[in-house]
Amino acid sequence: MYILRAAAALLVASGPDHWTTAAPNGQKATKNFNYEVIQPETSLSNTPKNQPVTFAATFTNLWTEGRHPFRFPSNLAHWSPMVFASHSQGYSMWCNGCTASSGVKSISETGNTYTLRSEISANQGMDTALDQEMAPGMGTPVGFQDETSPDGNLCVDENHALVSAISMIAPSPDWVSGLYDLRLWKGNVWYSKFQAYVYAWDAGTEEGDSYSLTNSATNPKEGMSPFMAGDSNDAVFVSENANGNLEVLPVGIITFELKGSTPECTDMSTASNPTPV
Repeated sequence: MYILRAAAALLVASGPDHWTTAAPNGQKATKNFNYEVIQPETSLSNTPKNQPVTFAATFTNLWTEGRHPFRFPSNLAHWSPMVFASHSQGYSMWCNGCTASSGVKSISETGNTYTLRSEISANQGMDTALDQEMAPGMGTPVGFQDETSPDGNLCVDENHALVSAISMIAPSPDWVSGLYDLRLWKGNVWYSKFQAYVYAWDAGTEEGDSYSLTNSATNPKEGMSPFMAGDSNDAVFVSENANGNLEVLPVGIITFELKGSTPECTDMSTASNPTPV
């Protein structure tokens, strides 16, 4: 758990959990700390959403001492493996205000993915999750724009068009990044490419305000929440921009690129969406 002090003067409300902020290209962008869409990198395809397809996923590191200077762990900085899942609204990997599942708690505190992947597998058995993939972690010391991707592509279909992903920011008490419930189609077609900035989150399961692994448990667990700029730059993930305003910069970029349909993905979709008798 980390005490968040929201700087209301720096953020203009534009809806629940949304703020208007200056994007890196100088344009205004809507940020919800789940993800911030990068334009013009995001584009639509001509592939109809009723066709099961696969997407290649890539995670790019932006977490650096220059961008997130307070107590940055220098030569210890690394990322755990990142778990991706495609799913319906019947499954939630994580979300703003949600209490972390056992699997999310495990990856948040230790980087271990086993329990989370087991939870996803259980939801695959209930047809609320369709597919899952895992990108290798990025070792110490992680560098600016280092990348990692799963070996396989993620299968999605019209009924399992949401994707979620999560990775531990390490070392830390229980800090993560990723995104949740991103829909990979718009209108009636799949995106050909979707790229988004992602931010640092507190999973609400351990105490601690610095990059450490040995911390007491938060009891009871608290809801997951994003790191936000307060009234001091002496706080993790907070930096000062050229105008002297405090801000929390994204710690990474997640990119999804359409790769088309495969027999394996079509079979997976058919099995998860049986035709009514």
